[in-house]
Amino acid sequence: MKKYLYGRLLIFVLIYQLPQFQTSFIPKRQDDGGVDLEGNNPKSNTIDVDAGNKRRITEVNKDNFLHGNDILEETARNGLIDENTRWSKNIPVHFSDQLSLLAIATIMEGIEDLELKTCFKFVNQSVETDYISIAPLEGCFSFVGRRGGAQTLSIGSGCELIDIVQHEILHALGLFHEQSRPDRDDYVTVQLENVGEDNHHNFLRYEVSFVDHQRVPYDYYSIMHYTQNAFSANGSPAIVTLNPAFQSVIGTGQAMSSGDLTKIQRMYDFGDIQRYSYFCDFEDNSICGYVAENTGWIRHSVSVSLPDLLQTDATFGQIDTGNVLVATSSNPSPTFLKVRTPLLQSTVSTQCLEFSYYMHSTNTEIALSVTLESTTSSNLGEIFTLNGDQGQMWRKARVTMSAPSEFKLLFTATAGSADVVAIDDVNVIDRSCETGFFTLEGFSDKLDTSSRGDVFQSPLMYTNDGYAFVLTIYPFGDSLSSDSTYMSVFFHIARGVNDDQLEWPFQNRYIKLSLVDQTADVLQQSNVIANFLTDTNSEPWGQPTTEFNRGWGYRSFVTVDNVRTMKSYIKHDSIIISIQVTDMTNWSYLQAAQTTTPRATTTTTTTVSTTTSGATTKDTTGLRLWKCWWTVMFLPLVYFIE
Repeated sequence: MKKYLYGRLLIFVLIYQLPQFQTSFIPKRQDDGGVDLEGNNPKSNTIDVDAGNKRRITEVNKDNFLHGNDILEETARNGLIDENTRWSKNIPVHFSDQLSLLAIATIMEGIEDLELKTCFKFVNQSVETDYISIAPLEGCFSFVGRRGGAQTLSIGSGCELIDIVQHEILHALGLFHEQSRPDRDDYVTVQLENVGEDNHHNFLRYEVSFVDHQRVPYDYYSIMHYTQNAFSANGSPAIVTLNPAFQSVIGTGQAMSSGDLTKIQRMYDFGDIQRYSYFCDFEDNSICGYVAENTGWIRHSVSVSLPDLLQTDATFGQIDTGNVLVATSSNPSPTFLKVRTPLLQSTVSTQCLEFSYYMHSTNTEIALSVTLESTTSSNLGEIFTLNGDQGQMWRKARVTMSAPSEFKLLFTATAGSADVVAIDDVNVIDRSCETGFFTLEGFSDKLDTSSRGDVFQSPLMYTNDGYAFVLTIYPFGDSLSSDSTYMSVFFHIARGVNDDQLEWPFQNRYIKLSLVDQTADVLQQSNVIANFLTDTNSEPWGQPTTEFNRGWGYRSFVTVDNVRTMKSYIKHDSIIISIQVTDMTNWSYLQAAQTTTPRATTTTTTTVSTTTSGATTKDTTGLRLWKCWWTVMFLPLVYFIE
């Protein structure tokens, strides 16, 4: 049956732009660790963004008559096997001026991640006739593949999650749902008896002449897979995996799987990615081309007792497994030991350096620093410094820097023969680091000794424009949680040193909370993500009059079982919660479409976000604020197939 929908949308817009704005606040250092409040709930009146309901596409679209629930179709159906439906390397995108700030921020996050992991660059649509037109229509949906003209992709109310955004963009690039592939019956059973007849069309299986799975094995982790209870009319599973181990996995992906990326890469053979990234875990004898001065650093296998204290690497976190880069000296007194990366390249103005380090000594002069170097002027300044003993454990550092298009990084350890300074899992990525992160150590013991209502508080952290905040983590939910199998996480604006100089309330900020999958290569991580936008409510977002305001976050952030058993959410007996705070007040639709920031002419460095104690950096990079409006006429004519 066909149901026709005729829609015309006319939007008139003006364009203007604000000059670059220099922020006057420098984020404060973040101390490692946190405060164990031992069940004393600091803010029992926390606010649950989703009231315990995790949003899925099938739930948002439950009343839409869409083919495959979120797929728009035309009379002549094309599929990802048809090369006429493929896009060029640069994909024009138009953002409707009706999109909410939350939607824009989420879309930008999803697009940036796609540019880091695929060959595509998403550009502002100007004169192109074929482009993706993103608008907040009813629900979340897209065409599959390039269709010609202004091609609708809807991110409506309830769709503002990164996994939903990327799901719809992957449809636009040519991917169908995973459970629609020709060989799906070898891996899952679709139980249509548990699905209402009106929704049977959502479980169609396509033939090999229409859909090509690009030689990728059936992917239970695909972001394109339905959940087990999708469209269930009676609460019983609509999809059952033949291998029971994957029953609770399907449909839970919050990031593109390796299988999703492999399909896209094989469909579009465009060569190199648009944003560069580098990763080294020092497992290979080549140590990724790092060069030590005077053999001051060596690749060390932790299975060898040199030194005895270093029993694990950062990559695997297992005793006597893996390799690291260790600073070595025969001199008992502290000596400067240097090692350089190979020549690195970047296509954007800011980059994120993330690495793990181990520093242990009774010597107060022990130190580690990172210096940015160019190919022409050599030393561009230190971007990270840390002094003193950091305990017998691996810790993580993040540094946002502004490097030239070609550069090197110099790691310098100050250590003697009895000191241990090591680095591992070095990532350099073409994007800024997130605002901050909190490492909750000794997590296994906390799970064993905690119950519902027990809470752990992060140290005080600061946004890039000077607002203070803390996180509260409830391993088994806060006192108002109805389900103690879920971990709760809340964001609180806190009293800080800059409060009297800031504008209140703390509104129009995009907040993203992530449970970090601690896979060593950042681009291979599959984090648990939740997000929201702050408003004018003075209770959570006004200037604090106490230690910190009412919390805002998620009571059903992630199940404790998933934290324990899936991915690498626990490593070195710690979990990491990462926080991104983005000021959306002066963001615009033009800036949203220009996803790759033009290269800056300067090479100054910016903020460090780290859980280290005593780490210092410089912040001289201004905050670029843009504002504009667009003009476009959108006249779609589509129909839905049931």
